Amino acid sequence: MQAFTTQRDSSIFADPETFDPNRWISEDGSFNPGTPDMREMTLVWGKGNRMCIGQNMAVMEMRIMIPRLIDRFEVALEGS
Repeated sequence: MQAFTTQRDSSIFADPETFDPNRWISEDGSFNPGTPDMREMTLVWGKGNRMCIGQNMAVMEMRIMIPRLIDRFEVALEGS
């Protein structure tokens, strides 16, 4: 499966062609994982035979890079 086609299914995702990060945020501001169908079709790394072969390396790089960025720059929560 490839994310390009599964994440553009309008029967699962409302207005799939629009970039809308707020679709994952509830009214009270908490994280909303979406419906079970949305979670099943959100394929960040792909699935099956078409799964990203660089997934493990990318995750390792993020674990190194994110703490370095937080250490190097002043980071605060919005509204703090």
